[in-house]
Amino acid sequence: ARHPAAGPRPTSTTAPRSARSAGHYNLGSALHARRDLEPAAAHFSRTIALEPTYADAHFNLGIVHQELGSLREALTCYDEAARLDEKLADAAAAADFIRRTLDTDGSAGPAEA
Repeated sequence: ARHPAAGPRPTSTTAPRSARSAGHYNLGSALHARRDLEPAAAHFSRTIALEPTYADAHFNLGIVHQELGSLREALTCYDEAARLDEKLADAAAAADFIRRTLDTDGSAGPAEA
């Protein structure tokens, strides 16, 4: 259950609401598929700047950060995705994995799959 002090739950979306944010999201996805990670991260970040409550963009940015070895940034993204959309179980599971990884080795180095 949500703590009452947390305030209202932000509205998440299952798809970008504007063509502009959809373009950035889709480009980020295509770049990620090509393993072009830095530009993918930039486009997912732009999507989030345009639509801060778009949980999938936070989740995918977390994946990119994790693949880049930026585990603390990945954790922040996964936590935000899970907060925005409690049905996004993969985000909560990924956050737990990153926490365990950071607790185990104390580093922010790349996580092993």
